Amino acid sequence: MDERALMHKILMGEFPFTLPHLEQYLHQGEELRLFAGEKLDQSIIERKFLLYVWQGKGACVITRPDRTTFRFLTMGEKITCFSNIITPYTEYSQSWDIMALENTVLVAFAKEQVYAFLKEDPVLSEEYMEFASTYHTVMQRRVLLTANLTSSQRVLTWLYGLCGGCCDRQTCEIPCTLNQQEIADILLVHISTCNKIFAWLQENGVAAKTKSKLCIDVPKLRQYIMNDWKIY
Repeated sequence: MDERALMHKILMGEFPFTLPHLEQYLHQGEELRLFAGEKLDQSIIERKFLLYVWQGKGACVITRPDRTTFRFLTMGEKITCFSNIITPYTEYSQSWDIMALENTVLVAFAKEQVYAFLKEDPVLSEEYMEFASTYHTVMQRRVLLTANLTSSQRVLTWLYGLCGGCCDRQTCEIPCTLNQQEIADILLVHISTCNKIFAWLQENGVAAKTKSKLCIDVPKLRQYIMNDWKIY
């Protein structure tokens, strides 16, 4: 999967990174079973280095200061992530958990184990270097969506990022089953604000959201981005 495709998944709230050659070492990791809704013990996050989703589905869940929560990223089967998945990237580094969205089996590896694998396996080593480089690049771009930007800027930046493969077209149609609450959570925007922004975008022919897709007028979107982001 190229970086553009990875970024598209990140913008949709998915965590898309894999290490296929790690699968041959799964029997050497620590198997962790979580029931739906159960959180991974923080002590495991602190003492392990890599996590592999063997079965099921999990999420990185952030707790806001008011104690409400939202999903920052979801992780499906065969996904690999660093155990401190978002600590280096977000102000919420002290208030997040990995939670099972359904009955899930994880395999956890200590840093020493991973380093030993890399020394002995040049194919995995090369795969890991590409994984780590792309991981940090894409995660930084994901977090920049909410860094010192207004709510309008976040939505416009998110939409433009999704247009990465069709910026030269008049109209870009992007499959999207996220509802506006989920979009608001991804962008750290209040749902009422998100609804107002999308209503304005639709009224002005910039973007429209249906249950299954986003329809974006790329030149209009670019115009508002270049025009100091003023959409009200």
